[in-house]
Amino acid sequence: METQAGEKKARIADIQKPLSEHLQMIGAEIRDINGLAPVISARLTKGQIHAIVSRSDVDGVYLSRENKPLLNISAPTIFASQVWGRGITGLNQKVAIIEEEGIYFSNPYLTGRGYNRLNSCIGNSPSPYHATMVAGVVASNHPSYKGIAYNANILGGEACSFNDADLIAATGWARDRGARVHNNSWGFNNHGYPTNMSRFHDTVVRDWGITVVDAAGNCNPDCYVSSPALAYNVIAVGAFDDNNTTPWTDDVMASFSSYIDPIAYRPDRQKPEVAAPGVNIVTTFTFSPQCGPQNNPDPWLTCQPGVSGTSIAAPHVAGGAALLMQRQPILKYWPTAVKAILMATADNNIEGDFRLSDYDGAGGISLDYADDVANTTNNNEWRIATVSQSSFTCGSPYQLLCYSFYATKDQIVRAVIAWDTSPSYIYYDEMPGTDLDMWVNSPSGNFIEGSYSWSNTYEIVDFKAPDTGTYTMYISYRSIEDGYTHLGVAWFNYVENKPE
Repeated sequence: METQAGEKKARIADIQKPLSEHLQMIGAEIRDINGLAPVISARLTKGQIHAIVSRSDVDGVYLSRENKPLLNISAPTIFASQVWGRGITGLNQKVAIIEEEGIYFSNPYLTGRGYNRLNSCIGNSPSPYHATMVAGVVASNHPSYKGIAYNANILGGEACSFNDADLIAATGWARDRGARVHNNSWGFNNHGYPTNMSRFHDTVVRDWGITVVDAAGNCNPDCYVSSPALAYNVIAVGAFDDNNTTPWTDDVMASFSSYIDPIAYRPDRQKPEVAAPGVNIVTTFTFSPQCGPQNNPDPWLTCQPGVSGTSIAAPHVAGGAALLMQRQPILKYWPTAVKAILMATADNNIEGDFRLSDYDGAGGISLDYADDVANTTNNNEWRIATVSQSSFTCGSPYQLLCYSFYATKDQIVRAVIAWDTSPSYIYYDEMPGTDLDMWVNSPSGNFIEGSYSWSNTYEIVDFKAPDTGTYTMYISYRSIEDGYTHLGVAWFNYVENKPE
């Protein structure tokens, strides 16, 4: 993998070199040339922008933005505690917290769990110690307020500012140190349109095989899903309120959780993909005696009743991804499979349709079910494949793949496919370059249900099995403009309702 990484960096450097030399020639101030993606950050005058915008190697010129942080019972609510009981706790997995500031590792519940990129920017954020709160949701080892993957290692991708160039540099640093999950609890509300950070995160997923988890955003001034969460290849996370109870019957979506879908040529995109607890979450903080014992008996935790935001929901999913990677190490390199598994098992239907709806996407995550799929227990399975237009196996040029799975009569079955798309596709702002479809046939060969969206990079079906036997999932394509795509497949047979 490191040899491949070196080759990718060399290709990116070759792409960047002519433009960087031209920028130097015209006197532009180059701030950063990142080796993770073909991105150059520079300070340009209006005339210098005109001098480069028509070049064939310039895909676009974007204004650098200042992103903002998007701000127990939550682990049992998503059934992380059941996964811990199976011996899966995130051990030896690396999760990066990409933030403006570093993590306060002096907190006793984070001490020895990782390290920061710089150790010089802690406390610079307008929301002080935000990174420490996010890190605790992933990996706190507090006896009562455990993080979702409480044995994981945390890398503080300390950026010193939420400027795009600083965040890109922090992402590259985390990648080079082996973090296979990147949590981004920040964003920019661009009213439904992608930004350069959307393209960057899609590059990180597609070219580097990293699972990127982005907070969907908090409704301010409107409820459009923020950038980079509206990128195609990432997992966007909305927030729900578990009302401090484990039963799901009183769960509601948080009023601040952004849900308005990205602008698309065909308006059928759906974001976020999943939801997680994000209201009144007690997590790690710096020493905070100002809480007082009446509000918090432990000064290393946030004051009661806790903190809220999609910022806090996202690391629940990042921690869940780390658990899946411990269960199946190959998932470290297949973010599309991680997304498919989490969506196929997100059965906490907080609002709208069970299959897919505006506010919660596929639903609130269920990590015990996700672990069942990753572990291929009880006829629940997952698959991975790199496919192109010539890789069909089902008797037709348009039927790429087919998979078989077993279900018993009256079981509720959900199947998901997820794939990645290239951020360099010419119509990226309006649609993905790759469009796949899927449908399922019964054991007798009859059509059951299909999913045929135009603008998503996933398809999802669910149905009540009419018979006991072997069902067949068919995957076809409308277009694979990028030449290839990395495909993740997952299906889950629901055996019980939980919890009422």
